[in-house]
Amino acid sequence: MALRGFLNLVLPVVSLFALGSVPVAGHVCSTTGNFTDGSQYQVNLDNLISNLPPNAIANGGFANTTVGSEDNKVFGLAMCYADRNLTQCQDCLRNISRDVQQECPFSREVKACYDACVLHYSD
Repeated sequence: MALRGFLNLVLPVVSLFALGSVPVAGHVCSTTGNFTDGSQYQVNLDNLISNLPPNAIANGGFANTTVGSEDNKVFGLAMCYADRNLTQCQDCLRNISRDVQQECPFSREVKACYDACVLHYSD
């Protein structure tokens, strides 16, 4: 999915925080064209999920990457909100990466927003 589509998700959430709204947490999971257990897509996604949050933490709260090729390619983006401190960012990225796999099993695309960070991955 293009970065532009992801920004369409993030900008409204960020604007809510700017207006002083309460924190938002939620997931949007794909329901069609999902992957199967043990597939190469799952291997690539597991690799992405295990590396993306630490990369974002090491890079000041932002990282994007792609793992795999062709039909099994996974694009991912992790970002912390600028108004959160490093500890909140780290905790959020650790929690969100764990939670999305529980909340959205076998989804090829997930958009997740927490109170201090966002995570998005897609094919």
